[in-house]
Amino acid sequence: MKTSMQVLDPRIWTVFRRHAPQTLTYWSVFFSFGLCIAFLGPTVLDLRCQTQSTLQQITWVFFSQQLFLLIGSSLGGLLEKTLTSSLLALFSSTLIISLVFAIIPLCHHVLLLSIAMALAGKAMGVIDTIGNLQLVKLYQKDSAIFLQVLHFFTGLGALVSPLVADPFLAEDSCVLGANWTMNSSSLSDLEHLRNSLLPVPAAVLALMYHERRLSCSSSTTRLLHKEPRSSPTKDSSQGHEGVFDCCSPKVRGQPASFFILHALGGGIVFITDGIIGSYAGFVYTYAVSPPLLMGHKMAGCLDSIFWASITAGRLSFIYLSYRYPAPTLLTINLVGVILVQCLLLIFYTSCVFLFIGTCVLGLCISSVFPSMLALTEDMLDYKGCATTVLVTCASAGEMLLQLLVGSVIHSRGSYSFLLCSTVTSVICFCLFLLLLYTCRIHRNHHLGKLLCCRFDDLVGSRLWLLNSD
Repeated sequence: MKTSMQVLDPRIWTVFRRHAPQTLTYWSVFFSFGLCIAFLGPTVLDLRCQTQSTLQQITWVFFSQQLFLLIGSSLGGLLEKTLTSSLLALFSSTLIISLVFAIIPLCHHVLLLSIAMALAGKAMGVIDTIGNLQLVKLYQKDSAIFLQVLHFFTGLGALVSPLVADPFLAEDSCVLGANWTMNSSSLSDLEHLRNSLLPVPAAVLALMYHERRLSCSSSTTRLLHKEPRSSPTKDSSQGHEGVFDCCSPKVRGQPASFFILHALGGGIVFITDGIIGSYAGFVYTYAVSPPLLMGHKMAGCLDSIFWASITAGRLSFIYLSYRYPAPTLLTINLVGVILVQCLLLIFYTSCVFLFIGTCVLGLCISSVFPSMLALTEDMLDYKGCATTVLVTCASAGEMLLQLLVGSVIHSRGSYSFLLCSTVTSVICFCLFLLLLYTCRIHRNHHLGKLLCCRFDDLVGSRLWLLNSD
């Protein structure tokens, strides 16, 4: 009984019930985010058939999606100023994602496909920034658990996406490309995926009505503005002032460690999200290439296994993030990523180990971003800047590392796919160790500053008493 009470923390449960409508909506929005982000990986060769393009050309579809995801992440910071603008941005973004899947079967040229995925990427970037910012703003010190759940729904959506795409994956590459574009099964599967996305804008619209943000509803101030006492910091209930709040007056005069922490945290998620994006995007291509030469159907399962393990990992870390500190979890995760990447390099000819390694890699890397986001915000006393910076850096990592890996595979062969991931994993762990060292310096600086302020207050009060005597 005592253990169950510890798992179901009454305080956490009370806070969740207070913000349940917003939280559930953000979780559903991130489910659509996951559906979209994992769509290209297992369908890349079939989309090559539809657009009659080379692997190098189809890589630019990944690039366009990730470039506009980066732009959308930056715009999300601007749209975060008020709750009304945030919800309107979420509504329009989820609607755009739903419509993009309706027009993909009509994109018979790689340029048209790039434009469609760029629109989806921009919407995904807005969702990524606003969803993370809103949860950090709502839960503050308790945000780690709810961020894990948020990214669990991303993994769940990404898990479902390859399973929906699987029925229209061709066994042979581009042999029946023209017939694939007219295949009614393909169209119906994309129609099914689009229909599964359509309820999400409706959920955001319902939240806007609940929060009295529609013109037909009352102008009464609702949850976020009604309970400023739930925020431990003075500025947490206010909107964010721009793309990067660290440029605003409220953080001027901070020590160098403040900005170094932003840079190091951004660098870590830049690499880890880049590994997730490149692995999900190219593990299928790697598996069907020499020396493995897997069948297309079997290789398509790798993407599902990867996202399933990410989803399972994030589900388990919901509980682990409550029991253990973020630095401990991140250390285990990053060391695990390095080890599994090294083993994949060693057993690069084994199809069985590729499946095992894909599963373990997903488990290890699954919770790095939400844990790093919670840790960095905690280090910086929840000033709000870290969320926007980390989300933008993660988007940039997915964009640039996917482009890099795609280019290296094209020029150096499939083995370089694993080599790039291993090298970047080692760099990431070094950045994490430097982050922990910088955090200690930053906290010592603030502790010394606090002691000096208290000493000045004590001396001032004694001088006042002496003068009064």
